[in-house]
Amino acid sequence: CNAIAPGDMLVFKRLTAHYTNRVTKADMGTRRRERQVTFGAWLDRSTRNGLITSETFLPRHLVRHVLEAGYIDCFRYLHPDVPGYTFPAPDPAVRIDYMFAPPSMRERLLCCEVIDLPASAIASDHRPLVARFAL
Repeated sequence: CNAIAPGDMLVFKRLTAHYTNRVTKADMGTRRRERQVTFGAWLDRSTRNGLITSETFLPRHLVRHVLEAGYIDCFRYLHPDVPGYTFPAPDPAVRIDYMFAPPSMRERLLCCEVIDLPASAIASDHRPLVARFAL
């Protein structure tokens, strides 16, 4: 979805560092050099202090509409207090990838996990999700 779910947080400093470092195909899968990114660090302090919310900068309408339609966010349903960051793959700072299921599948959901393996960090700029359902 490339969108943030209502109530989810992100690490602005890591996310802004990702975008300020040059991204090339050769960089895929490697943790980028962390720079002191003043804007990202300021946003993180402001969210921690309650001055702003991450939704101020990244609206969450898409995920909200899916949830209002009755679908469940499989990862959040099973892991209500785990960040589950999926982007950028080498040093995740935000959860923007989801596995949604209709309400009828809620009781069949066995697991939903973010894959954190070295190969997954070079396969894409997002970390993949896997979900299992009982048939």
